[in-house]
Amino acid sequence: MHIKAILRLGGLCALSLVVMLGLGTIGHLRQLSDPTDIILQDGILLVLMLGLNAEWLRVPIFLRSALPFRQQVAINAVPLVIIGLTGLELLTFTQVQLRPFVMPITLAFLLALCAASYEEYFFRGLVLALVMRLMPHHLLSAVMGASLIFGLFHLVNWVHQPLNVTLLQMGNAWAMGLLLSAVYLRTRGLLWPILCHFVNDFTVMVMTGLAEDTRPTASVPTGLAVAVVYVVTAMILLRPTKRAGLEWPTQPVENVW
Repeated sequence: MHIKAILRLGGLCALSLVVMLGLGTIGHLRQLSDPTDIILQDGILLVLMLGLNAEWLRVPIFLRSALPFRQQVAINAVPLVIIGLTGLELLTFTQVQLRPFVMPITLAFLLALCAASYEEYFFRGLVLALVMRLMPHHLLSAVMGASLIFGLFHLVNWVHQPLNVTLLQMGNAWAMGLLLSAVYLRTRGLLWPILCHFVNDFTVMVMTGLAEDTRPTASVPTGLAVAVVYVVTAMILLRPTKRAGLEWPTQPVENVW
């Protein structure tokens, strides 16, 4: 059973990576602009994963949380604070520094929505569940393992940016993956991780665009501080008393929604 689960998880990750790189190469050969390439890539990958889950993986995906809204907000207290600070950062960027957005808001919105929807469905919806099938009695280890996979996927950015920037992204992605996994498990609603992921990507895109290699490395202390907040919050949300009360299906089901 474990061998099949490992092969299923490895095959899914390998397929996603191959399709991602293949679509990126096709987009480059067709001389598509980077935003168009990313939108098509994430859209195709999302449809592919939806189909694979319906016909093969059978992982139940919980989109909307059934918890009372007040309880959902309480669980997402730290992510909501981060979203609020992000909004203030955008206002400061445009009004105080008097600098225009690097990317048009509409394009950044579409890019961030596509990226957040695909990545959350894939990493929090599918990968996390498959890792939990491997370690049904070790929830925290499963969350860390799934988040590590999320971080390692960002290694592909090394193709077009410096290694130090890529390593920083990988560490931040791992920490963010912990928090978003904890939010998903506690709320049983994928919309919350999608919202948090969307706000993060949208902010980065409108302020710096897609030129990741031009982003200042002076933000390393800030990035590390944010990562620590992510990890600490995730550990609080998944403390033993809360983990004990989680009921999460680890076996394939007929109705994946």
